[in-house]
Amino acid sequence: ASVQVLWNVFDGIGAGIYCEQNSSVAISNNTITNGTIGIYGIWSSPTIIGNTITDNSWSIWSEYAAPANAGTNGAGLVSDNPGLGNNVEGRVIQLWSAAIRVVDGNGTPLQGVLVEVIPFNETTPIFTGYTDGDGMTSYFQATQYVIASDGTLILKNPYEVRVNLVPVTASPTFDHNGVYQVTSP
Repeated sequence: ASVQVLWNVFDGIGAGIYCEQNSSVAISNNTITNGTIGIYGIWSSPTIIGNTITDNSWSIWSEYAAPANAGTNGAGLVSDNPGLGNNVEGRVIQLWSAAIRVVDGNGTPLQGVLVEVIPFNETTPIFTGYTDGDGMTSYFQATQYVIASDGTLILKNPYEVRVNLVPVTASPTFDHNGVYQVTSP
């Protein structure tokens, strides 16, 4: 059975609505104000429609799974929830769990190489680490997009991946959980 969270008022609490792993939740017509995160989803894909979420740090924080009605880069969440108002940090953020696997031109994993991951149009790495014997880095959290408090869409993709300080030619677009393979320059 699916859960519905309808017509509630949440004021001044941490996460107004918390959706956990594999939950199928319909969240509609709620008012969530003065908290940390209006709707927090982790490993879940709720449907979020017709809510007023203002004066929080974030309206919608989505980790490791996208809301069912997110659309392209959160456009569906914005159109389905016209009450995503003034929030300290932003309206929507989408995060994924990622790792980089580095191989040479023959597909052989490379051990002990330095990997840096840098968001689009930024200069500071979100991840720096070395590959193991399978050519893998540890997992890290990558932001796909942010919708700022003023409604501006900030794309973090495509990320620049550097191997031993040299950018790879085909950098990944983080849009799901998983391992992203790159070929060392």
